[in-house]
Amino acid sequence: MFKAHGGRAADLSSQTLNTPQAVVAALTEAGFEILRASAEEFSVVYPDAEAWWDQIPGCMNVNNATLPPDDLQRFRGDILTLVRALKDDDGVHDSRTAVFVVAQKGPR
Repeated sequence: MFKAHGGRAADLSSQTLNTPQAVVAALTEAGFEILRASAEEFSVVYPDAEAWWDQIPGCMNVNNATLPPDDLQRFRGDILTLVRALKDDDGVHDSRTAVFVVAQKGPR
């Protein structure tokens, strides 16, 4: 839908650090010693679709800045329509995974 509104998706092909194993592999390759690695699931409940939209700039894999203002407003409207359909009685639920890794750089 984003591309249909004229947007260009960011190239996140190098952004595969979404599991402890992936982060551990990248840090190990960079010369770090891994002390601890884990992942934690968490949920956020936004009161409505607009509150959800206000939080997405750092979360979506798209760059809204690539959309002309009129297209951005149409895109926003279309997305909010979809998100409103997903709203439960208590709000819009969004589940995420946080990856935590503690590492130290070894001697050179």
